[in-house]
Amino acid sequence: MNRSIIFLLFFLACTRPSNDQQLTEPEPQEKIVALDTVEEEIPKPEEKPKRRPLYSEDSVEAQGFFYVEKLSYLIPDKDGMLTVDSIRIPADRVTLIYLNDEGANNFKIKRFPYEVLNLKNLEYIWMGMRGFKELPPQITQLKKLRMLDLQHGAVQRLPENIHELENLEVLCLLGSGIRGLPESMENLQSLRKLDLGLTKLEEVPKVLFKMSQLESLNLSHLSEVDGKKMVLDTLMIDSLRRTLPNISPHHH
Repeated sequence: MNRSIIFLLFFLACTRPSNDQQLTEPEPQEKIVALDTVEEEIPKPEEKPKRRPLYSEDSVEAQGFFYVEKLSYLIPDKDGMLTVDSIRIPADRVTLIYLNDEGANNFKIKRFPYEVLNLKNLEYIWMGMRGFKELPPQITQLKKLRMLDLQHGAVQRLPENIHELENLEVLCLLGSGIRGLPESMENLQSLRKLDLGLTKLEEVPKVLFKMSQLESLNLSHLSEVDGKKMVLDTLMIDSLRRTLPNISPHHH
């Protein structure tokens, strides 16, 4: 064979890469850089904190306190149990409720929350800032009621049978639309505190002069009614003081 041909074949055999070399040949630098780049982690959406229940089973058992968000919570099942946030509580264990359902500060709610009548052992109830104008006679079904708070509500009248709340000690009508008091209130022998401040009383209710059991009476800052503001004169205040020896009426 020609010497030049033999040299050419030897040269080609030496310079041609083997199969192993082809497999291990490094990729272009650009691709190496891309492979070495660490991808940024996609941040996970923050989890919303779980709403803490407004009360616990222990708080109701220990204090009888129940903070109401929905009036439907006050309807017991056939076993007499209330169920809220998967907690079951005997309805007869609730003695104090703060009524703050979805419209507690909304005067569009015109009706009395009759659901509270399911709680026969209620001693204290706050249902102020509501739009109902009358306290219904059915309220006297709550025989153990000691404190009734209707402050800054639209209530204008109390039922004639209000005296049947024989254990009532405190009645708060502060800032309400009350314009008078029923004569039967003189029979509320347990009543010790009556708040009529900022109300729309047109005159001093005569029944007050028969309620010698009172220990605290607020008649301050009475609102204007039909453009007229009731002013308590000195003689009226002196008369109240003589009639109600246990109190010093608050007035301005």
